[in-house]
Amino acid sequence: MSAIEDLTHQLFTLVLNEVKAGNSISFENSIIPTSRGPLSRNPDGSETIDLSGQCGLLGHSHPVIIKATLKCAISGNLFLEKNMRLNAIDKIQDQLSDIIGIKIHLVDIGTEEKSDDYLPGRTIDFLDTRHLDAIKKGETIVLKSILPEDIGISISPKEFSGLRSALNLEVSSSIIRFLSEAGFYGENGLIKNREETIYSTYKKSLLYKSNNGLILNLKENPKNSRLRFDNKRLIFPLSFNEGILSTIFDYLEESKCS
Repeated sequence: MSAIEDLTHQLFTLVLNEVKAGNSISFENSIIPTSRGPLSRNPDGSETIDLSGQCGLLGHSHPVIIKATLKCAISGNLFLEKNMRLNAIDKIQDQLSDIIGIKIHLVDIGTEEKSDDYLPGRTIDFLDTRHLDAIKKGETIVLKSILPEDIGISISPKEFSGLRSALNLEVSSSIIRFLSEAGFYGENGLIKNREETIYSTYKKSLLYKSNNGLILNLKENPKNSRLRFDNKRLIFPLSFNEGILSTIFDYLEESKCS
């Protein structure tokens, strides 16, 4: 193990232990509250459950993201050489292609791309049928709230100027590699299991409408300041402690009765 790898491992272990314990981290005279999964800790010590989709597909403080961030920070590289960047992008494209089932390319998001409420990666199939058909027709689909920056994917190779910083590229590479290796998608994948757990927990809720993968559709927006949501949707990250589901259920019932 090199000196950089050894230091990365030491810092990773330290930060991960603090996150698991729910402790704040002191850094350059600042106190950084640690959040985990959908649980968000605020600087004043209060907690909210972030189901707005803004905590990303993996959730707050996921080990994959922590390790990639530390690795990049210790290396001191702000930007990669052109060939290194292109090689990393090629690997991301290949792994995404394996997940989706067709060959895709990373492309810039043009002004013609329509913004909708679709969030790839949260359902049993990485892309739903409508968006998969759109890609096959040559349209660009936007991957939102998965990587550090939103990017487009297309079956046609086009210009791609994203993921320029070494940090965003390292984190993106780590996330896609994790998604490709961890068995999340398909009828026997982990998201299917999560979908069934979410359904069994919330099917009797007064606010329950339907659920699809990690997305729970509600009849109306909850009136509870401890929940962050997205327009009648609760969007779960891949990582969450199942014990938090009953707490969310109680928040929904309190909201309906208030």
